Amino acid sequence: PAVAAADDYDMWLRCMPEARIGYIPEPLIEYVLHSGNYSAHTLRMHEQAIDVLLRALRRHSRDRERVRQFEASLALQYRLTFKELRRRGDYGAALRHAARLLGKGLVGARILTASLRGGGQA
Repeated sequence: PAVAAADDYDMWLRCMPEARIGYIPEPLIEYVLHSGNYSAHTLRMHEQAIDVLLRALRRHSRDRERVRQFEASLALQYRLTFKELRRRGDYGAALRHAARLLGKGLVGARILTASLRGGGQA
């Protein structure tokens, strides 16, 4: 069976409901990257991480601190997605991602604004 690139990410979010989510701006591990790795397909990896984070955001929508953490993580993933799409010259896909976010109302607008301002770092 096919395994989605973000399945492990989804598993960790479900296993640790009380864990804080954040970005640490230094490498904590090293691994080898080759064409068969999911990590070699950066756009797919970021898009699937976005889907996982959006589901987690819905699950924890009543917890303000968790919402803030998920929104920051989503801003980073969208920023990386937009960066990759810009590198590829795929502006149509970037607009579709932005429209998808804006379709989520105020939460989506906050995430989009943060991603364009550099929210979440990277």
